[in-house]
Amino acid sequence: MYSLQKNSIKKHLENIAFSLVLAGALGNLLDRLMFGYVVDFLDFNLGFYRWPTFNIADISIFIGAALLILESVLHVAREENKDEHNKRK
Repeated sequence: MYSLQKNSIKKHLENIAFSLVLAGALGNLLDRLMFGYVVDFLDFNLGFYRWPTFNIADISIFIGAALLILESVLHVAREENKDEHNKRK
């Protein structure tokens, strides 16, 4: 929450990522408080491989974490481009 307020509008992707992780964590927490366990309901069986069962909150956490990783990679690339551009001047 602090990071979302601190970053405000400057870092859209990071704000979305933190929101997704927070929403997923809250969803799983609510399941734990209400049922005593997390309700997983998406189950995929490919015949030769059975994917671990998961829920929408897990998807939200995964996408948020992936976006944070992507943002950090893009941030490093942007900084390198700035440095390269400044060296040319």
